Amino acid sequence: MRIYVDFLGDARLATAVKQTELDVAPSTSFRGLVRLIGARYPTLISTVIEADGETLMPANILNVNGRRTIRRTEMDDGPSDGDRITFMSILAGG
Repeated sequence: MRIYVDFLGDARLATAVKQTELDVAPSTSFRGLVRLIGARYPTLISTVIEADGETLMPANILNVNGRRTIRRTEMDDGPSDGDRITFMSILAGG
């Protein structure tokens, strides 16, 4: 299945890309997706993704289709064909 990945904030700074597309197995979890993205963009490790390669650092989240935020307890769930997954920071300053 094909999914689309957008990078915002620190993720975009670390990858230097706005978005990418991935063909993944239907059984791919969000945890597996983070592993794939970390392997493709190793600059995300220790900036957005923990050193284990599969856990997002606390200030970062995954959003699905602009409607659903993936909680840490939902990382073993997975995306659907055509989903747009956004890596984004939840920190804001002023």
